[in-house]
Amino acid sequence: GAGFVCAITAARGRVHCWGANEDATLGDGPLTHAGCVQTGGGDCSIVPVPVAREDDGVPVEGAVQLGCGEDHACARLGAGEIVCWGRNVNGALGTDDYGATFVRAVRVELSGLATDLEVGRSSACARVGDDWACWGENGHAGVVDGRLGDPTFDGELTAVPIMVPAFHGARVALAATATCFAVGADVACVGANAVGQVGVAPDAMLYRSPPTTLTLAGPIDQLSA
Repeated sequence: GAGFVCAITAARGRVHCWGANEDATLGDGPLTHAGCVQTGGGDCSIVPVPVAREDDGVPVEGAVQLGCGEDHACARLGAGEIVCWGRNVNGALGTDDYGATFVRAVRVELSGLATDLEVGRSSACARVGDDWACWGENGHAGVVDGRLGDPTFDGELTAVPIMVPAFHGARVALAATATCFAVGADVACVGANAVGQVGVAPDAMLYRSPPTTLTLAGPIDQLSA
């Protein structure tokens, strides 16, 4: 994350975070922690603190996967649940309280059990069955760039997870302004392309559908952005 780190402990699957906390990215509840003030001001913790649930304040347990964005983080639990905490920029926490800060973890409402999780700068996606549901930022400054992967979705943001047909059966990776997905040896990307991140020469275009497919030498085992 942007100035914070999180980890899962093996014993009970609890999530602990430390570092910057001005956007409640530590997820434990308090907005002030003793003995830690950032050099530029703002709360922090040098001691790993347990992320707690918003509804009852008890520590999150059973986590098997983590992802950190710029101002938020999410965890996938072994039972198939996704919880997120921090600043809800553009619906990145999966709740429609846009811009609000959640000091503890809130549950994302999905249509089924999540088996994978990817977290971007201000967005996230969860695999449900062979499909992916994505939420959060789909553009910037009033411009839709389609980084959530659904060319039919015209919103700049969404707190409600949307199913993305293009990601069916794929591996998915979320960058700051683009998203890539891979099936077999083929990779395709959508979103902004200022530095060539969607696989064509850099330009000012916003690709809501992949402009090209990149084919690698063999099946892709892992995809990251």
